[in-house]
Amino acid sequence: MKKLGVVVLLWSVLQAGAWATEKPSYTVDAAVVDAAVKAAILGSNANLEAFEAAATAETAAYRVLADQGDAKAQYNLGVAYEHGQGLLKNNTEAIKWYRLAADQGNPSAQFNLGTMYASGRGVQKSDIEAVKWFRLAADQGNGLAQNNLATMYESGTGVPKSYTEAAKWYRLAADQGYALAQNNLGVLYQSGSGVPQSGVDALKWFQLAADQSNPDAQYNLGWMTLKGRGVVQDNDKAMVLFRLSANQGDALARFALGAMFANAQGTVENKIIAFALYDVSTEVMPAPDSLHMLMALYKLGQELSPAQRRIAETISLELQRSNSFFRPNDFLVTLDEAIRQTNGK
Repeated sequence: MKKLGVVVLLWSVLQAGAWATEKPSYTVDAAVVDAAVKAAILGSNANLEAFEAAATAETAAYRVLADQGDAKAQYNLGVAYEHGQGLLKNNTEAIKWYRLAADQGNPSAQFNLGTMYASGRGVQKSDIEAVKWFRLAADQGNGLAQNNLATMYESGTGVPKSYTEAAKWYRLAADQGYALAQNNLGVLYQSGSGVPQSGVDALKWFQLAADQSNPDAQYNLGWMTLKGRGVVQDNDKAMVLFRLSANQGDALARFALGAMFANAQGTVENKIIAFALYDVSTEVMPAPDSLHMLMALYKLGQELSPAQRRIAETISLELQRSNSFFRPNDFLVTLDEAIRQTNGK
């Protein structure tokens, strides 16, 4: 992922979430889905079985229509095979049905076929084929495909590298309200890549994406707020934005929170919490960012007593376990309780 920076005491660059993927478009009755979710929370299987039965029946209905050449049904059958909804997961079959729908001009199928080629699932990986199908979908106004095509232009994957083309396709998707593209366009404005450098425009697009709870944009907006780049410097607001992003699992936002606790920015100094946040962020952050994080983690660890470090490591484990689909605020609840217990220690 590309962000506005690695936050290792020196705050430097922005973050962009590059890829978009399309969620299944299944239309199983909402009451059945709600019952399935409740059953999962309560540990019951009865309503989950009802949900699975409904999905299986719907898949059978799609197959009848798909065999008759209905493009939407072919697309939905491809989704069912890709995600294992109502039948066994099978990427080869997913490719087959996506291609049949894509050849009829279905933009969602074209987009999904592009993602399969880009990742090499069910088909030999081919960036050129991915670009082909993304472009066909993007030309029909599919915002997810527009975002992914822009990403390929930005990185020079399957096409000659062109920030101008990247900005063009990001803007088309961003103007449709796609948060990923809004954040990515903001990154281009911040760096002046393919567009005139403009902190004002960067802030505009970050804010629009952050308002849709995009974690990369929340982090980027927090970074600019903390540094006072194009906006009034505000530690408290930066803390709020980093918390929102960190609660969604963003590693750099968690590290940024740790740095604020380590340096008493917008909060009292708490190196136990800082160490725990550094530690939990390094668990998922890829190199090279993780190398900087590990250096900061090691340095901070030298400042803690053995007892403090044991407490911090315990908190880190609790934070790692706190992510839950059914309890989305567990991370912040766990963090706030740990802060309460360790302030002043």
